[in-house]
Amino acid sequence: MLFALMGIDADWIDALIIETMIQPVTAAALVIPGALGVREAGGVYLCRLLGIEDSAGLTLMVLKRAREAVYNAIGLLVLARAGYSLFPKMFHKGIPYKMILRPFRHPFAKLRD
Repeated sequence: MLFALMGIDADWIDALIIETMIQPVTAAALVIPGALGVREAGGVYLCRLLGIEDSAGLTLMVLKRAREAVYNAIGLLVLARAGYSLFPKMFHKGIPYKMILRPFRHPFAKLRD
C-alpha cells in the first residue's frame, strides 16, 4: 500500500518478499538498539534486488519506522493516562532517594543475632 501511495509500481509479491526478508535482518541486528539503520539498509538492499529504486526503498523503511514511532507514542500516552509511571510512587512523593535504596537485610537476620 505504501508503494502505491508513493507512486511506485510494485507487485504484492514484492511487498511480501520485503516484509518477510526484513525480519531476519532485524533479528540479526539484536545488539544494535532498535536496529537503527539496519532495517533501513536492509530494506534498500532488498528493494535493489527486486529492481525497485534505492530512494523508494529508503522512503518505505523510514515511513515504516515513523509508523512504529507513532504507535509507540500512542501506547505511552495510554499507559500514562492509565496511571502507570516509570518511577515508583515513593519517588514522586518527595521521599529522599536514600530511603528508596535501602541495604538488603535477610529476613532471618533477627534469628541469627
